[in-house]
Amino acid sequence: MRVLPAVALASVIAAAGCGGKFGANEAPLAVRDAAAAPEPPPPPPAPPIPDPAPTPFDAGGGGASDSAVQCQPGEVSSFAPEWRPPAGVLAGACSAAQLDMAADACFGAKATVEACDAWRASGSADGCLACLLSPAASRVWAPIITTLGNVELFNVGGCIVLADPTQLGCAQAVQAVFECDMAACFSLCALPDSGQPFATQEALDGCFKAAESSGCTAYAKSAAACVGDAGTASFCYRATQDDGALVQLLGLACGQGDGG
Repeated sequence: MRVLPAVALASVIAAAGCGGKFGANEAPLAVRDAAAAPEPPPPPPAPPIPDPAPTPFDAGGGGASDSAVQCQPGEVSSFAPEWRPPAGVLAGACSAAQLDMAADACFGAKATVEACDAWRASGSADGCLACLLSPAASRVWAPIITTLGNVELFNVGGCIVLADPTQLGCAQAVQAVFECDMAACFSLCALPDSGQPFATQEALDGCFKAAESSGCTAYAKSAAACVGDAGTASFCYRATQDDGALVQLLGLACGQGDGG
């Protein structure tokens, strides 16, 4: 998926993950909203928030189940963020061609399960993917983290600090709201099977948004405040919606530099 933090600080974008799994990899909704529209018009005094429109990958996907629609965040009063730094910069595991393929086949706007599986089966992706992915339980995080077995999220915080080490505070703020969203939702939301990307998107999007309007509000505000002064790290916030920025995010940690 193209996700978190990967996640709204609330709208999740479903994308094909390696091995045919789906995940969320958006920046926290508050962060994404601030980057896209510094001064958005006030929302209309309307009825309940409508279901999010399907992303390109969602076209033709099945509708969300009742359990996904009703997914609500849990109580996070005891939550405390734990900074998980990126492993390093320019590890050299991925060539420029591999980074483009990772975005095109597995994690970008046009990714499909079939394309990602085919790339993996070709044998040309393994070394690169080993650098690009790490489980959420790891002490250090790769550009894309995996959790709950089939959810993939973009490590926007790690990108920020690699792009500009002076922005460590913002990187930690972005990661904190991401972790808070996960703490609030992942233990309660029964995510649909990998064959239902639209339902996965709806479940996570709605729950993360609710979390950032309740128990995770303080973290969301801190992260959103960083967007205006992102400077050289601004592409990190766009990576969930812009494949060019996504390739930069992936390459920053796993690319080969100018010689790759």
